[in-house]
Amino acid sequence: MKRILCWATILVLSWGVDQAWAAVEASGGAGPSVSTEQEGNVNGFTIVANVLHDPSAGPWEKHLVNTGGGIESGLLVPITEVLTNIGTDAWTDWHEEIIGPFDTFGFGPATIFAFERESVNVYRNGDLLSEGPDYTLQFTLHPVVQPGPNPQNHAESGQHWQSVSIFFSGSNSIQPSDTLTIEKNIFETYLNGTIWMPSIEPVIAQYPTVPEPTTLVYFLAALAVLGGRRARGRGIV
Repeated sequence: MKRILCWATILVLSWGVDQAWAAVEASGGAGPSVSTEQEGNVNGFTIVANVLHDPSAGPWEKHLVNTGGGIESGLLVPITEVLTNIGTDAWTDWHEEIIGPFDTFGFGPATIFAFERESVNVYRNGDLLSEGPDYTLQFTLHPVVQPGPNPQNHAESGQHWQSVSIFFSGSNSIQPSDTLTIEKNIFETYLNGTIWMPSIEPVIAQYPTVPEPTTLVYFLAALAVLGGRRARGRGIV
């Protein structure tokens, strides 16, 4: 019986190590970044990953590898991410930014890819969240203006997004073991005169944020000071 329990313990520990080893470690820090390649085509990209917030790590750099033929400029390509929080802290927000490749476009450097504005859907444990009460979006605009020859499946005219951040309300933060699913569209911009060829890989830097641990430390310290003052007020030394 003891041998069986021993082997069971070894298997459980081994499983835990494998899961941790397979995790993508990321944060907004300046540490080393994990780089991965995600294959897809004109029909979209689906990314499933275990993510561990590690303050010593940099952002997760995700390369989208087009395994199909050339994708027409401006054509909207869906991205679906299913991300499980395997850490011990809740995620208060999630950040994504397109960081390459770049072109000068005749007016200055900018990435040749952009996120379609207002294409973001967010799910927590499979439940669709509502923008406003459940989360808020912050974004930076891509400097390239997009003409829209076919609004049904191309980016419409106007400025789209270089980056997007999702800030969760307190009750909708992504707790340990929760799954965050994000849907959005990406497209190759028009103004550099090329299409999205298999040799061109957009790179997206992304990471979660967790509450600052010092907040809890200061809170507990304040409680200790307040408790001490009350005790002295009662004549307790």
